[in-house]
Amino acid sequence: MKRYFLIIMVLCVLAIACSAMIACNSSEDPIPSKYTGTYSNYMYGSIELTTTKVSSNQLLVPECKMNGQKLESPVLSWLPVSFDYQEDMTYSFTANATDSISGKSGNVSFNGQIVDNLLTYNAWLYYTDGKAIILSKEI
Repeated sequence: MKRYFLIIMVLCVLAIACSAMIACNSSEDPIPSKYTGTYSNYMYGSIELTTTKVSSNQLLVPECKMNGQKLESPVLSWLPVSFDYQEDMTYSFTANATDSISGKSGNVSFNGQIVDNLLTYNAWLYYTDGKAIILSKEI
């Protein structure tokens, strides 16, 4: 009887430890729903954020690396992809994007940060050497 009790206690401790490790992994947390929606800029286009995915129909990026090759001024589109979101409101993702100008397609990596302002939410989208596009969503 003591042996079964000990086994059950060890399994409970392991289950609690595993759930704590999963719960503390902020990269798997979705963004708060108030930040979801379309972020746009009249010069660059837009991205669509859901709580767990990001997509774009047309986004002009001054430059980027697609599969390690530099592209100048591509207009990128990609289907919804998952992104990593951190509690400090930073995010990162890699999209299998297509450049509508050259027709090239491949992996493009981005990171950024959501900023909560007085009248808008801004999504900073870093593309190369710390340069960023600022996309906005009205509150």
